[in-house]
Amino acid sequence: MTERAPALFDADALRHTALATVGVPAVAAPTIVLGSRQDAALLDAARIARDGIGLRRRRGGGGAVLLRPGDCWVELWLPAISGPVGNDVRVLACRVGDCWRAAFEALGVRAEVHRGGVERADQGAIACFAGLGPGELTVGGAKLVGLSQWRVREGVLISSVVPRDAQRELAGYLVSPWGAPSLLDSACLEDPSVGIAPTALADGFVDAVRHEFGELVVRADLFR
Repeated sequence: MTERAPALFDADALRHTALATVGVPAVAAPTIVLGSRQDAALLDAARIARDGIGLRRRRGGGGAVLLRPGDCWVELWLPAISGPVGNDVRVLACRVGDCWRAAFEALGVRAEVHRGGVERADQGAIACFAGLGPGELTVGGAKLVGLSQWRVREGVLISSVVPRDAQRELAGYLVSPWGAPSLLDSACLEDPSVGIAPTALADGFVDAVRHEFGELVVRADLFR
């Protein structure tokens, strides 16, 4: 598989957006989303075609994610002129992670924000949920929220995914010699220890972001 994966959406349009903006998009069918620097050759093209899996690429870095209908996928744009963006990647990731933690807590789920360095970096560079980075959340030690940042002069785009179903299926589409065994330990919304609806979680996250960062515009059209 050597062709360039199409963009997940037109992120460049956000560079002209002067207000903090959030969107809660969705995919119509299962789609593997590559990180900005990933080579599509790490995927099994024949199996992806056989199973009807879409392929897209996000602007943020990190490893691949299997995005499916029913996942809680949220995009947050924080323009530089809005104030609290800052130059510290880890600090901003943890602030966004705290918003996710508040949303989970409001729904009765105790989640932890990872504030340390990147863990299992080699695996996370292949599959997002095989690693753990600053600001990402775990439940009972299993990763539940994945974050990715795209930083430009005009602001920062923070992409978040909370999968409805476990990410372990993604491992079957990888042909990397390293694989992604730690995907077996990732968490999802349908786990008995979580068990919450993606719409309620997204709403709670948007409320928490508004409380943390101030004025916020909700727009779906920018993330299609």
